[in-house]
Amino acid sequence: MLQRCSHMKTLRSCGIRLALAAVFLPLFAGSQTFDYYAYTDSLDAWYQEHPELTTGQESGYMFYVRWKEFWRNRVYGSDTTRTGSPALWLEAIGRYHDERDNYTQTPFGSFWNQIGPDYPGEQLSGLVSCVFVDTVSDKTLNTIYIGSNTAGIWKTTNGGQDWFNITDQLGYPNLGIRDITGDPYEPGVLYAASGGNYMDRMDLLHGYGIGILKSWDGGYSWSNILPFVPGFLNQTFRILIDRHDTQRLYALVDSYVFRSVDGGSSWDTIFDSLQRYTDPRDRKYLRDIEMAPSNPDVLYIASDDWTDWHGTAVAEVWKTDNATAENPVWKRLDTLLLKRPDSVHMTTERYELAVSPADPDAVWVICNNKLTSKKMIWKSYDNGDNWHLRFTGWLDAGIDYHRIGLQVSPVDTGRIYCFGI
Repeated sequence: MLQRCSHMKTLRSCGIRLALAAVFLPLFAGSQTFDYYAYTDSLDAWYQEHPELTTGQESGYMFYVRWKEFWRNRVYGSDTTRTGSPALWLEAIGRYHDERDNYTQTPFGSFWNQIGPDYPGEQLSGLVSCVFVDTVSDKTLNTIYIGSNTAGIWKTTNGGQDWFNITDQLGYPNLGIRDITGDPYEPGVLYAASGGNYMDRMDLLHGYGIGILKSWDGGYSWSNILPFVPGFLNQTFRILIDRHDTQRLYALVDSYVFRSVDGGSSWDTIFDSLQRYTDPRDRKYLRDIEMAPSNPDVLYIASDDWTDWHGTAVAEVWKTDNATAENPVWKRLDTLLLKRPDSVHMTTERYELAVSPADPDAVWVICNNKLTSKKMIWKSYDNGDNWHLRFTGWLDAGIDYHRIGLQVSPVDTGRIYCFGI
Protein backbone atom coordinates (compact mmCIF):
# COMPACT_ATOMS: atom_id res chain seq x y z
CA MET A 1 0.00 0.00 0.00
CA LEU A 2 2.81 2.46 0.85
CA GLN A 3 4.20 2.17 -2.69
CA ARG A 4 1.13 4.02 -3.87
CA CYS A 5 1.89 6.99 -1.58
CA SER A 6 3.88 9.11 -3.99
CA HIS A 7 3.28 12.45 -2.25
CA MET A 8 2.41 13.77 1.18
CA LYS A 9 -1.36 13.97 0.70
CA THR A 10 -1.49 10.38 -0.48
CA LEU A 11 0.81 9.39 2.37
CA ARG A 12 -1.64 10.82 4.90
CA SER A 13 -4.46 9.13 2.98
CA CYS A 14 -2.76 5.76 3.12
CA GLY A 15 -1.96 6.30 6.78
CA ILE A 16 -5.57 6.84 7.70
CA ARG A 17 -6.66 3.84 5.65
CA LEU A 18 -4.12 1.71 7.47
CA ALA A 19 -5.44 3.04 10.78
CA LEU A 20 -9.00 2.25 9.73
CA ALA A 21 -8.03 -1.24 8.67
CA ALA A 22 -6.21 -1.85 11.95
CA VAL A 23 -9.40 -1.42 13.93
CA PHE A 24 -10.90 -4.63 12.60
CA LEU A 25 -8.35 -6.87 14.30
CA PRO A 26 -9.75 -6.13 17.77
CA LEU A 27 -13.29 -6.06 16.35
CA PHE A 28 -13.10 -9.56 14.95
CA ALA A 29 -11.39 -10.73 18.11
CA GLY A 30 -14.26 -9.32 20.20
CA SER A 31 -11.79 -7.23 22.16
CA GLN A 32 -12.81 -6.14 25.64
CA THR A 33 -10.34 -3.24 25.56
CA PHE A 34 -11.28 -1.61 22.26
CA ASP A 35 -13.05 1.72 22.94
CA TYR A 36 -15.26 2.93 20.11
CA TYR A 37 -15.65 6.41 21.59
CA ALA A 38 -11.93 7.02 22.05
CA TYR A 39 -11.24 5.71 18.56
CA THR A 40 -13.86 7.89 16.85
CA ASP A 41 -12.81 10.97 18.84
CA SER A 42 -9.29 10.45 17.56
CA LEU A 43 -10.32 10.04 13.94
CA ASP A 44 -12.75 12.98 14.09
CA ALA A 45 -9.89 15.14 15.32
CA TRP A 46 -7.68 13.82 12.50
CA TYR A 47 -10.18 14.82 9.83
CA GLN A 48 -10.69 18.23 11.42
CA GLU A 49 -6.94 18.79 11.10
CA HIS A 50 -6.95 17.50 7.50
CA PRO A 51 -10.20 18.68 5.87
CA GLU A 52 -8.69 18.07 2.44
CA LEU A 53 -8.96 14.34 3.17
CA THR A 54 -12.75 14.37 3.57
CA THR A 55 -13.29 14.03 -0.18
CA GLY A 56 -12.26 11.37 -2.63
CA GLN A 57 -12.18 7.60 -2.50
CA GLU A 58 -8.52 7.34 -1.45
CA SER A 59 -8.96 9.32 1.77
CA GLY A 60 -10.95 6.61 3.53
CA TYR A 61 -13.39 9.22 4.80
CA MET A 62 -16.47 7.58 3.28
CA PHE A 63 -15.34 4.28 4.71
CA TYR A 64 -14.89 5.82 8.16
CA VAL A 65 -18.17 7.78 8.34
CA ARG A 66 -20.19 4.73 7.36
CA TRP A 67 -18.28 2.53 9.79
CA LYS A 68 -18.82 5.04 12.60
CA GLU A 69 -22.57 5.21 12.05
CA PHE A 70 -22.91 1.45 11.76
CA TRP A 71 -21.20 0.76 15.11
CA ARG A 72 -22.70 3.70 16.99
CA ASN A 73 -25.83 1.76 17.94
CA ARG A 74 -23.99 -1.53 18.48
CA VAL A 75 -21.50 -0.62 21.19
CA TYR A 76 -23.90 0.79 23.74
CA GLY A 77 -25.38 -1.59 26.30
CA SER A 78 -26.67 -1.88 29.86
CA ASP A 79 -23.41 -3.59 30.90
CA THR A 80 -21.37 -0.46 31.63
CA THR A 81 -18.16 -2.47 31.89
CA ARG A 82 -18.43 -3.20 28.17
CA THR A 83 -19.83 0.08 26.89
CA GLY A 84 -17.83 1.23 23.87
CA SER A 85 -16.85 -2.33 22.99
CA PRO A 86 -18.31 -4.27 20.03
CA ALA A 87 -17.76 -7.57 21.84
CA LEU A 88 -21.43 -8.24 22.71
CA TRP A 89 -22.64 -7.57 19.20
CA LEU A 90 -19.91 -9.69 17.65
CA GLU A 91 -20.68 -12.54 20.03
CA ALA A 92 -24.33 -12.46 18.94
CA ILE A 93 -23.40 -12.30 15.25
CA GLY A 94 -20.96 -15.15 15.76
CA ARG A 95 -23.67 -17.32 17.28
CA TYR A 96 -25.96 -16.51 14.39
CA HIS A 97 -23.37 -17.47 11.79
CA ASP A 98 -22.58 -20.68 13.64
CA GLU A 99 -26.24 -21.64 13.88
CA ARG A 100 -27.88 -19.91 10.91
CA ASP A 101 -28.72 -23.21 9.20
CA ASN A 102 -31.25 -23.60 12.02
CA TYR A 103 -33.08 -20.44 10.98
CA THR A 104 -33.66 -20.99 7.26
CA GLN A 105 -37.16 -22.49 7.48
CA THR A 106 -40.24 -20.43 8.27
CA PRO A 107 -43.23 -21.83 10.21
CA PHE A 108 -44.97 -22.24 6.84
CA GLY A 109 -42.31 -24.48 5.35
CA SER A 110 -40.54 -22.09 2.96
CA PHE A 111 -36.76 -21.81 3.07
CA TRP A 112 -34.59 -18.68 3.03
CA ASN A 113 -30.83 -18.34 2.75
CA GLN A 114 -28.74 -15.27 3.49
CA ILE A 115 -26.94 -14.17 0.32
CA GLY A 116 -25.12 -11.07 1.60
CA PRO A 117 -23.53 -8.66 1.78
CA ASP A 118 -21.98 -10.74 4.55
CA TYR A 119 -19.09 -8.94 6.23
CA PRO A 120 -19.91 -8.53 9.97
CA GLY A 121 -16.85 -6.46 10.88
CA GLU A 122 -16.71 -4.40 7.70
CA GLN A 123 -20.30 -4.25 6.48
CA LEU A 124 -21.38 -0.69 6.95
CA SER A 125 -24.78 -0.47 5.33
CA GLY A 126 -27.10 -0.81 8.33
CA LEU A 127 -30.70 -1.64 7.43
CA VAL A 128 -31.70 -2.91 4.00
CA SER A 129 -34.58 -0.61 3.13
CA CYS A 130 -35.52 -1.79 -0.38
CA VAL A 131 -34.76 -4.45 -2.98
CA PHE A 132 -35.13 -4.24 -6.75
CA VAL A 133 -34.63 -7.22 -9.08
CA ASP A 134 -33.82 -6.28 -12.67
CA THR A 135 -36.10 -8.35 -14.90
CA VAL A 136 -35.55 -6.24 -18.03
CA SER A 137 -31.76 -6.19 -18.46
CA ASP A 138 -31.21 -9.63 -16.92
CA LYS A 139 -33.73 -12.38 -17.58
CA THR A 140 -31.77 -14.71 -15.27
CA LEU A 141 -32.81 -12.53 -12.27
CA ASN A 142 -29.20 -12.41 -11.07
CA THR A 143 -28.96 -8.60 -11.19
CA ILE A 144 -30.27 -7.20 -7.92
CA TYR A 145 -30.07 -3.77 -6.29
CA ILE A 146 -30.51 -3.10 -2.57
CA GLY A 147 -30.90 0.27 -0.90
CA SER A 148 -29.71 0.88 2.65
CA ASN A 149 -30.59 3.53 5.19
CA THR A 150 -26.99 4.69 5.60
CA ALA A 151 -24.80 3.37 2.78
CA GLY A 152 -26.39 4.05 -0.59
CA ILE A 153 -27.09 1.41 -3.22
CA TRP A 154 -25.38 -1.96 -3.59
CA LYS A 155 -25.53 -4.14 -6.70
CA THR A 156 -24.92 -7.79 -7.50
CA THR A 157 -24.79 -9.34 -10.96
CA ASN A 158 -24.34 -12.95 -9.83
CA GLY A 159 -27.41 -13.52 -7.71
CA GLY A 160 -25.95 -12.21 -4.47
CA GLN A 161 -22.56 -13.91 -4.32
CA ASP A 162 -20.74 -10.59 -4.66
CA TRP A 163 -21.92 -7.03 -3.97
CA PHE A 164 -20.44 -3.61 -4.80
CA ASN A 165 -21.49 -0.07 -3.96
CA ILE A 166 -22.62 2.09 -6.90
CA THR A 167 -23.36 5.42 -5.18
CA ASP A 168 -20.22 6.28 -3.21
CA GLN A 169 -19.01 8.37 -6.17
CA LEU A 170 -21.85 10.82 -5.43
CA GLY A 171 -19.90 12.11 -2.43
CA TYR A 172 -22.47 11.25 0.26
CA PRO A 173 -21.05 8.39 2.35
CA ASN A 174 -24.16 8.05 4.51
CA LEU A 175 -26.69 8.31 1.68
CA GLY A 176 -30.04 6.76 2.62
CA ILE A 177 -32.11 5.03 -0.07
CA ARG A 178 -35.79 4.31 0.45
CA ASP A 179 -36.91 3.00 -2.93
CA ILE A 180 -35.40 1.69 -6.17
CA THR A 181 -37.35 0.99 -9.31
CA GLY A 182 -36.60 0.52 -13.00
CA ASP A 183 -38.21 1.27 -16.33
CA PRO A 184 -40.36 -1.78 -17.17
CA TYR A 185 -39.27 -1.72 -20.82
CA GLU A 186 -35.98 0.19 -21.14
CA PRO A 187 -32.85 -1.72 -19.97
CA GLY A 188 -30.54 0.11 -17.58
CA VAL A 189 -32.92 2.93 -16.62
CA LEU A 190 -33.21 3.15 -12.84
CA TYR A 191 -34.73 5.58 -10.35
CA ALA A 192 -33.77 5.87 -6.68
CA ALA A 193 -35.54 7.71 -3.86
CA SER A 194 -33.08 9.17 -1.36
CA GLY A 195 -33.66 9.81 2.33
CA GLY A 196 -32.74 7.81 5.39
CA ASN A 197 -32.82 7.89 9.14
CA TYR A 198 -32.63 5.88 12.34
CA MET A 199 -35.26 3.11 12.67
CA ASP A 200 -37.44 4.79 10.04
CA ARG A 201 -38.48 7.64 12.34
CA MET A 202 -39.91 10.58 10.52
CA ASP A 203 -38.83 13.61 12.52
CA LEU A 204 -36.71 16.10 10.66
CA LEU A 205 -33.81 15.71 13.07
CA HIS A 206 -33.05 12.19 11.88
CA GLY A 207 -33.80 12.14 8.16
CA TYR A 208 -32.13 13.55 5.11
CA GLY A 209 -31.94 13.03 1.38
CA ILE A 210 -30.39 14.63 -1.69
CA GLY A 211 -33.26 14.17 -4.14
CA ILE A 212 -34.41 11.69 -6.76
CA LEU A 213 -31.65 9.97 -8.70
CA LYS A 214 -31.80 8.55 -12.22
CA SER A 215 -29.37 6.26 -14.03
CA TRP A 216 -29.33 5.29 -17.68
CA ASP A 217 -26.56 2.68 -17.37
CA GLY A 218 -27.60 0.27 -14.66
CA GLY A 219 -26.43 2.43 -11.75
CA TYR A 220 -22.84 3.12 -12.79
CA SER A 221 -23.59 6.84 -13.09
CA TRP A 222 -26.40 8.92 -11.64
CA SER A 223 -28.09 12.27 -12.23
CA ASN A 224 -30.11 14.14 -9.62
CA ILE A 225 -33.40 14.84 -11.41
CA LEU A 226 -35.17 16.45 -8.44
CA PRO A 227 -32.61 18.10 -6.11
CA PHE A 228 -33.87 18.98 -2.65
CA VAL A 229 -33.88 22.37 -1.00
CA PRO A 230 -32.03 22.02 2.35
CA GLY A 231 -34.43 22.20 5.27
CA PHE A 232 -37.53 21.91 3.09
CA LEU A 233 -37.79 18.68 1.09
CA ASN A 234 -35.60 16.06 2.66
CA GLN A 235 -36.94 12.58 1.94
CA THR A 236 -38.46 10.70 -0.97
CA PHE A 237 -40.36 7.59 0.09
CA ARG A 238 -41.62 6.04 -3.13
CA ILE A 239 -41.30 6.37 -6.89
CA LEU A 240 -44.00 5.00 -9.19
CA ILE A 241 -43.63 4.57 -12.96
CA ASP A 242 -46.76 4.55 -15.10
CA ARG A 243 -46.45 1.33 -17.13
CA HIS A 244 -48.82 2.80 -19.75
CA ASP A 245 -46.46 5.77 -20.28
CA THR A 246 -43.04 5.35 -18.67
CA GLN A 247 -42.27 9.05 -19.05
CA ARG A 248 -44.93 9.71 -16.42
CA LEU A 249 -43.49 9.37 -12.93
CA TYR A 250 -44.93 9.93 -9.47
CA ALA A 251 -42.84 10.56 -6.36
CA LEU A 252 -43.80 10.81 -2.70
CA VAL A 253 -41.62 13.59 -1.30
CA ASP A 254 -42.27 14.37 2.36
CA SER A 255 -46.02 15.16 2.40
CA TYR A 256 -46.34 15.93 -1.32
CA VAL A 257 -47.02 13.99 -4.51
CA PHE A 258 -44.81 15.16 -7.36
CA ARG A 259 -45.49 14.24 -10.98
CA SER A 260 -43.29 14.29 -14.07
CA VAL A 261 -44.48 13.70 -17.64
CA ASP A 262 -41.01 13.82 -19.24
CA GLY A 263 -39.03 11.16 -17.43
CA GLY A 264 -38.00 13.42 -14.57
CA SER A 265 -36.77 16.47 -16.45
CA SER A 266 -39.49 18.63 -14.85
CA TRP A 267 -41.93 18.15 -11.98
CA ASP A 268 -45.16 19.61 -10.66
CA THR A 269 -46.98 19.14 -7.35
CA ILE A 270 -50.35 17.40 -7.64
CA PHE A 271 -51.13 16.71 -3.95
CA ASP A 272 -50.58 18.76 -0.80
CA SER A 273 -53.61 18.09 1.40
CA LEU A 274 -52.38 16.16 4.44
CA GLN A 275 -53.47 17.50 7.81
CA ARG A 276 -51.09 20.10 9.22
CA TYR A 277 -50.24 20.55 12.90
CA THR A 278 -49.37 23.80 14.62
CA ASP A 279 -46.32 22.30 16.35
CA PRO A 280 -43.46 22.19 13.79
CA ARG A 281 -42.22 18.93 15.31
CA ASP A 282 -45.42 17.21 14.14
CA ARG A 283 -45.71 16.25 10.53
CA LYS A 284 -47.32 13.59 8.39
CA TYR A 285 -45.47 11.98 5.49
CA LEU A 286 -46.74 10.11 2.47
CA ARG A 287 -45.40 6.56 2.61
CA ASP A 288 -47.06 4.48 -0.12
CA ILE A 289 -48.53 4.93 -3.60
CA GLU A 290 -50.26 2.43 -5.88
CA MET A 291 -51.84 2.65 -9.33
CA ALA A 292 -54.90 0.66 -10.37
CA PRO A 293 -53.46 -2.06 -12.65
CA SER A 294 -55.82 -1.37 -15.56
CA ASN A 295 -56.41 2.37 -15.17
CA PRO A 296 -53.53 4.88 -15.01
CA ASP A 297 -55.93 7.60 -13.86
CA VAL A 298 -56.60 5.86 -10.52
CA LEU A 299 -53.96 6.45 -7.85
CA TYR A 300 -54.03 5.60 -4.15
CA ILE A 301 -51.72 7.19 -1.57
CA ALA A 302 -51.24 6.51 2.15
CA SER A 303 -49.56 8.48 4.92
CA ASP A 304 -48.11 7.99 8.37
CA ASP A 305 -48.62 10.06 11.52
CA TRP A 306 -45.86 9.95 14.13
CA THR A 307 -47.23 10.87 17.58
CA ASP A 308 -44.33 12.07 19.70
CA TRP A 309 -45.91 15.45 20.38
CA HIS A 310 -49.62 15.59 19.57
CA GLY A 311 -50.78 12.25 21.01
CA THR A 312 -53.53 10.77 18.81
CA ALA A 313 -52.33 9.26 15.53
CA VAL A 314 -54.52 9.65 12.44
CA ALA A 315 -52.79 8.47 9.29
CA GLU A 316 -54.56 9.11 5.98
CA VAL A 317 -55.52 7.32 2.73
CA TRP A 318 -56.45 9.24 -0.43
CA LYS A 319 -57.49 8.47 -4.00
CA THR A 320 -57.78 10.27 -7.32
CA ASP A 321 -59.69 9.14 -10.42
CA ASN A 322 -57.97 11.59 -12.79
CA ALA A 323 -54.25 11.36 -12.03
CA THR A 324 -53.26 12.31 -15.59
CA ALA A 325 -55.34 15.50 -15.58
CA GLU A 326 -53.68 18.88 -15.18
CA ASN A 327 -55.15 19.26 -11.67
CA PRO A 328 -56.18 15.88 -10.22
CA VAL A 329 -59.05 15.83 -7.73
CA TRP A 330 -58.46 13.82 -4.55
CA LYS A 331 -60.88 12.08 -2.19
CA ARG A 332 -60.04 10.91 1.33
CA LEU A 333 -60.76 7.20 1.93
CA ASP A 334 -59.68 6.33 5.47
CA THR A 335 -62.89 7.86 6.87
CA LEU A 336 -64.81 5.05 5.12
CA LEU A 337 -62.93 2.16 6.75
CA LEU A 338 -64.83 2.04 10.04
CA LYS A 339 -68.23 2.68 8.42
CA ARG A 340 -69.18 5.01 11.25
CA PRO A 341 -71.87 7.67 10.67
CA ASP A 342 -69.75 10.25 12.49
CA SER A 343 -66.77 9.63 10.16
CA VAL A 344 -64.46 8.56 12.99
CA HIS A 345 -60.89 8.04 11.87
CA MET A 346 -58.89 4.92 12.60
CA THR A 347 -56.26 5.54 15.28
CA THR A 348 -53.14 4.36 13.52
CA GLU A 349 -49.66 5.69 12.80
CA ARG A 350 -49.36 4.32 9.30
CA TYR A 351 -51.19 2.72 6.36
CA GLU A 352 -49.79 0.61 3.53
CA LEU A 353 -51.53 -0.28 0.28
CA ALA A 354 -51.59 -3.11 -2.26
CA VAL A 355 -53.13 -3.82 -5.65
CA SER A 356 -53.09 -6.87 -7.92
CA PRO A 357 -53.59 -7.32 -11.68
CA ALA A 358 -55.55 -10.46 -10.80
CA ASP A 359 -58.33 -8.13 -9.54
CA PRO A 360 -57.70 -4.72 -11.14
CA ASP A 361 -60.61 -2.93 -9.43
CA ALA A 362 -59.56 -4.02 -5.94
CA VAL A 363 -57.31 -2.29 -3.40
CA TRP A 364 -56.11 -3.50 -0.01
CA VAL A 365 -55.10 -1.50 3.08
CA ILE A 366 -53.25 -2.64 6.22
CA CYS A 367 -52.63 -0.78 9.47
CA ASN A 368 -51.80 -1.34 13.10
CA ASN A 369 -54.72 -0.30 15.33
CA LYS A 370 -52.92 1.73 17.99
CA LEU A 371 -55.74 1.33 20.52
CA THR A 372 -55.85 -2.49 20.38
CA SER A 373 -52.42 -3.31 18.86
CA LYS A 374 -54.23 -5.56 16.39
CA LYS A 375 -53.39 -5.59 12.70
CA MET A 376 -56.31 -4.84 10.38
CA ILE A 377 -56.61 -5.53 6.65
CA TRP A 378 -59.42 -4.15 4.49
CA LYS A 379 -60.29 -4.85 0.87
CA SER A 380 -62.30 -2.74 -1.54
CA TYR A 381 -63.73 -4.40 -4.66
CA ASP A 382 -64.71 -1.10 -6.30
CA ASN A 383 -61.62 1.12 -6.32
CA GLY A 384 -62.06 2.32 -2.75
CA ASP A 385 -65.73 3.29 -2.70
CA ASN A 386 -66.71 0.52 -0.26
CA TRP A 387 -64.55 -1.41 2.19
CA HIS A 388 -64.72 -4.85 3.81
CA LEU A 389 -62.67 -5.87 6.84
CA ARG A 390 -60.86 -9.07 5.84
CA PHE A 391 -58.65 -9.64 8.88
CA THR A 392 -58.15 -8.37 12.40
CA GLY A 393 -55.79 -9.92 14.91
CA TRP A 394 -52.17 -10.29 15.94
CA LEU A 395 -49.33 -11.05 13.51
CA ASP A 396 -45.88 -12.08 14.76
CA ALA A 397 -43.95 -10.05 12.22
CA GLY A 398 -43.04 -6.80 13.98
CA ILE A 399 -45.62 -4.95 11.87
CA ASP A 400 -45.95 -1.43 13.20
CA TYR A 401 -44.94 2.13 12.37
CA HIS A 402 -41.27 1.41 11.71
CA ARG A 403 -41.83 -1.39 9.21
CA ILE A 404 -45.15 -2.36 7.69
CA GLY A 405 -45.70 -3.88 4.28
CA LEU A 406 -48.44 -5.53 2.24
CA GLN A 407 -48.27 -7.44 -1.06
CA VAL A 408 -50.96 -9.36 -2.91
CA SER A 409 -50.09 -12.09 -5.41
CA PRO A 410 -50.40 -10.93 -9.03
CA VAL A 411 -52.09 -14.22 -9.97
CA ASP A 412 -53.99 -15.28 -6.82
CA THR A 413 -55.61 -12.61 -4.64
CA GLY A 414 -56.15 -15.18 -1.90
CA ARG A 415 -52.39 -15.11 -1.29
CA ILE A 416 -51.46 -12.02 0.74
CA TYR A 417 -48.09 -11.21 2.28
CA CYS A 418 -47.64 -8.97 5.32
CA PHE A 419 -44.23 -8.05 6.66
CA GLY A 420 -42.57 -5.92 9.30
CA ILE A 421 -39.28 -5.39 11.07
